[in-house]
Amino acid sequence: MLTQPQLETRNWVNTRNTALSSLSHADAALLAPHLQLVELPRDHRLERKGRPCEYVYFIDRGAACVFSEDLGGQGVEVGMVGREGIVGVAALLGAKQHAYDTQMLAPGAARRAPISAVREAMDDSPSLRRVLNGYVRRFLLQTMRTAQVNARATLEMRLARWLLMMHDRVDGDEHHMTHERLASVLGVRRAGVSVAAKKLERADIVLLHRGSIVIRDRAQLEESSGGTYGASDRLARAAAM
Repeated sequence: MLTQPQLETRNWVNTRNTALSSLSHADAALLAPHLQLVELPRDHRLERKGRPCEYVYFIDRGAACVFSEDLGGQGVEVGMVGREGIVGVAALLGAKQHAYDTQMLAPGAARRAPISAVREAMDDSPSLRRVLNGYVRRFLLQTMRTAQVNARATLEMRLARWLLMMHDRVDGDEHHMTHERLASVLGVRRAGVSVAAKKLERADIVLLHRGSIVIRDRAQLEESSGGTYGASDRLARAAAM
């Protein structure tokens, strides 16, 4: 006969989230009673700058982007989270308030838990703490890579990398994203995004529809990234396979 923690764990044992699926049964049982499945529509805010840290989100479907306010007061994407990871890295490290905004760019779902419950479970289990801190380290590597790419790469390379990262996290080859929204995410002018996207389309790498981009040749898209899509980015791809 299954114990109560085992019965609770059964509710999410088939999760696609890598962090949750990699937990031992004992660690899963610590989190299971606190997890709630929530639907996350496009543009839903998971974290708001200056607001108290309340929840940690283990993404099952969709993709969330972390935005850091730039010098012009607009949000620029500095990190992306999908089914390979967790929204709430700062909270896991002990932050009381959010220093940035995190928003769903591709709709999906997640299992969320109060940060207080997750921190308590981490205190009780060194193995759980290692798993969650391992993701924190990987996310920090991704954000450092993004900073490097934003400073050194061409817009076409940055766009190719961003599309690859989204492709890793969202099922299918079509991504609903207008050029205006892409320009905001990348912190550039819309005209620049349109030129870069058109160049990829002329090379038959992507197909542009009104309000969406379809990836036709992933291998060539990686080539177009000019090496900006690195080892730390490929971890999400591995998690999806």
